[in-house]
Amino acid sequence: MGWSRLQMKKINPSFRNISLNEIIETNLLFMEGNIDEKSINILDKCENNLNVFADFDMISLVVRNLLSNAIKFTNNEGIIELSSSRSDDYLILTIKDNGVGMDEQTKENILVEGKNFTKTGTNKEAGTGLGLQLCFDFVKANKGKILIESELGKGSSFSIHLLAERT
Repeated sequence: MGWSRLQMKKINPSFRNISLNEIIETNLLFMEGNIDEKSINILDKCENNLNVFADFDMISLVVRNLLSNAIKFTNNEGIIELSSSRSDDYLILTIKDNGVGMDEQTKENILVEGKNFTKTGTNKEAGTGLGLQLCFDFVKANKGKILIESELGKGSSFSIHLLAERT
């Protein structure tokens, strides 16, 4: 893991105006089989024209990973809600699930470099937490941040703050 994070730090984002709506739609289509398999209800409450100033590939990977985790840790027939808001020069995409959630120790471990842990999804899917660490790094490289809210047994919410599009 240390090697891949070191390599990532050498990557410079290619900033341009990109559509978060397109990224969300593409990734939801990509994961349609997993969503259907668990009969998860996706509530897309995002506004139209969610345009940010960021690296398309990095942000697509972040959205894909957060959606994948939401699916992985949501029970069959659960709900995943996508919503958007604005704050100053930032656009905020929130991915919220009503899944298993995380305790405080798990939330803290996500951000500890070199700290690997495994958590099994609701259908025995494996997870290491490595994807989340890279998501935080990618969003930070794009001059943004991710905020986590989570409660064990009640689900998790990840809010991605990204620079709004530039004119």
